[in-house]
Amino acid sequence: MSTLQIQISDEIQDRVSARAAEGGFKSVEEYVESLVAADAVIDDDLEQLLLERLDSDAPSIELTPEFIAQFKQRIALEVEARGQRL
Repeated sequence: MSTLQIQISDEIQDRVSARAAEGGFKSVEEYVESLVAADAVIDDDLEQLLLERLDSDAPSIELTPEFIAQFKQRIALEVEARGQRL
């Protein structure tokens, strides 16, 4: 496992700390790690979805708030299945 060090403003640190606590994370580091993992999953899944749709006769996808909410829920379930948290 690698270590990554970043510098952030005090304001952002306060916000990140609050969100980590709200989400039940043990630490800010655990929270940030889950964000990075989720981002990677979202990129992979969205790219796969788009590639599948290029060669499909299925109707186009309308990017609605409902679609985005469902997509985020699907990603959260996949991240959790991989043993990570979102």
